[in-house]
Amino acid sequence: MQVYCTSLYEDKMDKDDAESKGVELVFPKKGSANPSLEWLTEKYHSYFPHLAELSNVEIVIGHVPITAQAALDIRDQYFKGKEVYLFNHVIPSDIEVHKPGWSPEIVDVKEENILEWVKKCQMVWSIGPRIYKHFENCFRALDEKVRHDKYLPNPDPEFFDMEFKKPIPGTRVNVLTFGRVLGVENLKGYDIVAKAMSKFADQRCRFGGSAPIWKIRGIPERECDESRQKISSYINSAMLQPDLRPYGNQDNIRCDIKQSHLVIMASRSEPFGMVGLEAIAAGIPVLVTAQSGLAEFLNNNFGRDMVKPLIVEVGVNDFKMDDNIELWEKHIIEMLGSEEEGYEDVFNRAASLKERLRNCQAIKTSQRLFKSHVSK
Repeated sequence: MQVYCTSLYEDKMDKDDAESKGVELVFPKKGSANPSLEWLTEKYHSYFPHLAELSNVEIVIGHVPITAQAALDIRDQYFKGKEVYLFNHVIPSDIEVHKPGWSPEIVDVKEENILEWVKKCQMVWSIGPRIYKHFENCFRALDEKVRHDKYLPNPDPEFFDMEFKKPIPGTRVNVLTFGRVLGVENLKGYDIVAKAMSKFADQRCRFGGSAPIWKIRGIPERECDESRQKISSYINSAMLQPDLRPYGNQDNIRCDIKQSHLVIMASRSEPFGMVGLEAIAAGIPVLVTAQSGLAEFLNNNFGRDMVKPLIVEVGVNDFKMDDNIELWEKHIIEMLGSEEEGYEDVFNRAASLKERLRNCQAIKTSQRLFKSHVSK
């Protein structure tokens, strides 16, 4: 099966990665302006007119919400009569309330857009159980029949194949989070993590240990100063200093994971949580919020007893905020408090979960189902 993927930048690493997976990247026509997302979503007719030359295209895939409309428009302009599949990554009613400047009208518009898009496509795949259940209910309001199914992503094999050395007792603890800060700091739970990490840092230093490293990967260059100020405003320890890093490629992310003692995904609400799944695939200890599609996936497929140490049972809002912070601190200490034993228990548990994920039948079934639809 021939797969094409539009791409804004001619990056050698991307090209090599795509080629290794049998994907051909399609780049925009050369222009004087710097590439922007609008080239794909609104100006594709100017920057990607050569898409019309791809005569063998049968399916156009878009991602909700960013490229859903573009996928429909590209189909109608270049590939009339062909199918559009949409992958849905979002639940607007879950996440918009945690962003600055939100309003009920914004939620309404975003969900109405999704309902309009799905009327015009041939298949919708919702990523993980949380998004699937939400929209399976939403689609009941439509007169049109919607072909809708759950898609469980499989981490890239390069995460499963990663080799790393277990941490050496006495080295500084390295805790890793992913994602930009400004505009989504409440959604991503940075205020909660900062306060919990502050307590953890004070506790370690009080008993003669060194302060932990808190690395945050995914800070745009233009936002670095404001992001540091925002994070620092949440920290209430003299011993904790965040280590902000820019957006990274797959090599950067794999290196970050290899250096980490723990990956944290503390969002107040997370439709799925691919970063957490990739860390599990690598065999690194993780903590994820209970309010995530990933937590629901783990509970559904690996049993509560096995994944209970990984899932922080906080609520979806800030009721009893102090209790939530203490709960995060407790889980962090349980993960990282066994330095004398070389973190043997937590890394052995992570290795066991990695193998369970590698052989997860639910993911394999979901992948087969998707391929059976595509190949018809």
